[in-house]
Amino acid sequence: MTHLLRRWLIAGMLIWLPLGATLLVIRFVVGLLDTSLLLIPAAYRPDIPGIGVLLSIVLVLGTGAVAANYLGSRLVVWTEALLSRIPLVRTVYG
Repeated sequence: MTHLLRRWLIAGMLIWLPLGATLLVIRFVVGLLDTSLLLIPAAYRPDIPGIGVLLSIVLVLGTGAVAANYLGSRLVVWTEALLSRIPLVRTVYG
């Protein structure tokens, strides 16, 4: 009987400990990302838990879009201009 109880206890711990740790990590990350709401003036700041996660995702995606399109294309143009100035590389790259 004790062997069965010990087996059930270990099985239950193997289920609940990772689940609890996962929930704590998610709660911490959502709380951390909710601090991005401090960028919004207090009068316009929504009081909805988790909306900071959405704002953080939008900020990261927006920054990535700008970098990939405008800054990324400028970097490619700059790199090609730099490579065209190097004599040996110019013939291979061109």
